[in-house]
Formats: sequence, C-alpha cells, structure tokens
Amino acid sequence: INAEYGEELGCPTANMDKDAVDIAKNLSTVPSIYHGQKSGLEYTVIEHDPLARGVVYIPGFTSGKDSDECVILRKYFENLSTSNFLCYDPRGIGMSDLSFSDCNLTTWIEDAQKMIDMMHEITNKPPLVVGQSLGGHIASCIAQRKMCDIHSLVLICPGINYGHIFTS
Repeated sequence: INAEYGEELGCPTANMDKDAVDIAKNLSTVPSIYHGQKSGLEYTVIEHDPLARGVVYIPGFTSGKDSDECVILRKYFENLSTSNFLCYDPRGIGMSDLSFSDCNLTTWIEDAQKMIDMMHEITNKPPLVVGQSLGGHIASCIAQRKMCDIHSLVLICPGINYGHIFTS
C-alpha cells in the first residue's frame, strides 16, 4: 500500500494492507448511538462528531421515535457522518412519561424546546429542526417566538392550522 493511503488516515506507517485501511476508514464513521431520558422524555441521539451540525426531529401527532418516518430518518443519519441526530418520544407517547390525556400543545412545545436545547448543548451550535405534521406546527411556534436558538427549519407536511384544535 502506498504512503499516501496510510497518511490519509493519519497512520504512522504505510505498511498496512488495503483491507485493514478500509476497515479503519469504516470504523471512523461509526456513530455513537445512545438512548436516555431527560425531564420525562425518552430520546435517542446519533452522534458522529460533536462539532458537526445537529438535527432534531419533532414528530407528528401521536408519533414518536419509533414511528415509520423517524425510523427512516434515524437510518439515514446513522450513515451520514456530517451530522448528529436526535429524536424523542413526546410526553404521553411511547416510552416518555405522563398519559396522553394529560398532555396538550403547550406540553409538546416544551418537550421540543428541551430536545432542541439538548442538541445545542451537544454540538455547541443551533440545530437544524425537522418538524413533521404537528411537529411542523410546533417547530414553527418555537421559531416564531424565538424560544430556542434554531439554525433552520425543515417542515414536512406541517400542520400549521392545528393550533385552534388544541386551544378550544
């Protein structure tokens, strides 16, 4: 194997065989995946690089981190080494605390704020926020009221007109 190939990986010697170098390259992109609980919220973080931009997924109505949409996003971000990813179960959903009947829009906005702040703490940068359906409504409320530092929003079929349902 040539010296350039070994140097590219920061290896002290270029006498490595190609398979060993390929394995080392792949290991360097394996993310840390951890699960936890914060303030009654069950969450999953995929961390590739604490200096990379973070992405927070805010799920739709009655969805959480095990929904089909979130599973697809999690698999995508496991393989995207340029970003970190956080998804969670809002309170009243999945493994988080409280019963669904004890939650309302204010509860879920607070949940999203906590997760956005948590990703900001991990990366030291405002995250990109992805909101799907009611999660899009929640993300736009947080951004409009400047409740958290957000780099940018991606809204997928946002439920922008849901607010009146939860306040009446």
